[in-house]
Amino acid sequence: MKRVFLPILVVVASIVFSGCGGGSSTSGSGSEGAKLAKATYENAQKVEEALFSKAYSDNGYRAREIGNSSSVKANPLVFNLAKGYIKLNSVNSSVRQRTLSNVCQSGSVDEDVISETATSKTIIYRYNNCSNGVKVVNGSVTLKLSDKSGDNYNRESIIFGDNYSVNYSNSKSLKIDNGGVIDITITNYISDNNFEFVLDTTMKITEDGYSYGYDGMELHYTIFAQDTYWYQTTGVIYINNYSEFVLYDNSYNMAESEYKLDSNGYPITGEARYKMDGGVLRVVANNGAIDLDIIQ
Repeated sequence: MKRVFLPILVVVASIVFSGCGGGSSTSGSGSEGAKLAKATYENAQKVEEALFSKAYSDNGYRAREIGNSSSVKANPLVFNLAKGYIKLNSVNSSVRQRTLSNVCQSGSVDEDVISETATSKTIIYRYNNCSNGVKVVNGSVTLKLSDKSGDNYNRESIIFGDNYSVNYSNSKSLKIDNGGVIDITITNYISDNNFEFVLDTTMKITEDGYSYGYDGMELHYTIFAQDTYWYQTTGVIYINNYSEFVLYDNSYNMAESEYKLDSNGYPITGEARYKMDGGVLRVVANNGAIDLDIIQ
């Protein structure tokens, strides 16, 4: 079966990290003067929110509320956003079946092929008050496909344009800054339910007046049958309106403790670590929940 690339209404906001050293401040899009976040549980919750639970479901409400050992689906926001434009998980058939014809109940989304060669293609999607009844999308998204092999493209870039926003029926809203990007590289493709890819993301999101994001966040994924596995290798997460950040702890080899998610997206095992000012944050999968622990 061919991998296909499908436009849908974006349900999620995520921001990507810019690579940073071990100092107390960093620079990047909107991050000048940001400092390494203090090792507090409140900041740990903000990191967890930025990773997982700031996403909105189709009814416009958060996937879950913050709390220690709470049930949470543990695919990062960037995965949920990217899978709207490329089939990243064959288990989710609703994503495979979405097409331009059923994206908008009202409003519109226009698709323009800007360029196409034997090995590449660039498409712009322009959303104009495109509503599915619970959210309204405006703005543009550019999809760049390259490194075509057979019927599949092995590299994809999803780039957010000016004025990209989502407004929900419960009065919640989010905006992704112009230039936010998700780069996708297929590294090993065997079949639609057995392949590996890398997501590299940099973007800034503002949700109801609160900004957070990622810079240089690199996630390595394996899709195998009903299970999903992922681990991180680099990246910065910005919190607290970009005034503070945490660094992925690259002294810890997450590839040896990658997250394993079940077919519903809940975390079974795995652990990620992030450097904070005064400690290291452990984000631990615990049989369907996420535990937060700070090592002083």
